[in-house]
Amino acid sequence: MGLRDYGLGDIKVEGAPRFERLLEDVPGCPHCGCARIAIIKVNVVDPRLTTGRGVGTYQSCVACPWASPMACVAASAADAGPTGSA
Repeated sequence: MGLRDYGLGDIKVEGAPRFERLLEDVPGCPHCGCARIAIIKVNVVDPRLTTGRGVGTYQSCVACPWASPMACVAASAADAGPTGSA
């Protein structure tokens, strides 16, 4: 199991992950101890999402490859397009 494999299988990522902000008052990275943990968002495509598309959000250490499991939220039907493939 890799550092980012949490059993969901392959989720297709569209575009580059986007930095949202640094977390404040966190105990630090569980892998390396760095105190700088960021919130990252990325567009995803997965048939398990209601519209087939959505946004994944996860925490990531800025100093090492550690990342938390990703929480995915389906895009609205209008954002996903009429067939879920826009």
